[in-house]
Amino acid sequence: LEENLEVNRRTTAENDFVVLKKDVDCVFLTKEELESKVDVLDVELILESYALQELTQFNNQMCDTSVVLKMDNTRDLDMDLILKNVEAWYQNIAHTSKQEAEAFYHSKIAEIQNNRGKFNEELKNNQHEIAELNRVVQRLQTDSENAKKQVASLQSAICDSEQRGDIALKDARTKHVELQTAYQQSKDKLACLLRDYQELLNTKLALDIEIATYKALLEGEETRIYISFYWETSMVTFPESAGRYDF
Repeated sequence: LEENLEVNRRTTAENDFVVLKKDVDCVFLTKEELESKVDVLDVELILESYALQELTQFNNQMCDTSVVLKMDNTRDLDMDLILKNVEAWYQNIAHTSKQEAEAFYHSKIAEIQNNRGKFNEELKNNQHEIAELNRVVQRLQTDSENAKKQVASLQSAICDSEQRGDIALKDARTKHVELQTAYQQSKDKLACLLRDYQELLNTKLALDIEIATYKALLEGEETRIYISFYWETSMVTFPESAGRYDF
């Protein structure tokens, strides 16, 4: 019964260890996914910074273009009207391009900022989850180590129980052999005693018969002697009585 309990404990501990291992694997997978998300957020932040730099550079280029056009306006040419038209055309294009670029970059910046807030929140949540998962991993690792120790302890206990069981079984077998030997010896002694008892009974019976025979012989001899003595006594007494009658 004790060995069965040890085996059941060992099986339960092994099953718990397998479950803990699965949980740890899931935690590590979740941790890797969160780390991947963090890497993506870092890349997006880098892209945001790069976009801001590009927008700043574009604004600077627009300012430089306006300056060049103004410098060109200072030229003393005969085609002032043409140059003014060209300047207005270029300014219109530059203004339109600048507005479109600013609108595009502002929308992208707003989107990035919105996403940045969301990503920052997700990052905080992910960091919190990572910290929580790290604590869970540490706890599971501790539980796993404890389970390993329990399994090792149970294995040691099972080995000890098996060794004790083997020793007890050997002792029981030895005692069984000793008892069988003692039983056989007692059986042999009893058989010898029965034979001796039977021989004694036979001897007693023979002696009883012999004694009865001797007793019968003695009684017959006593009877014979008694009768012989009686006749002899009678013979002696009878003549005396006859002589007495003669007188």
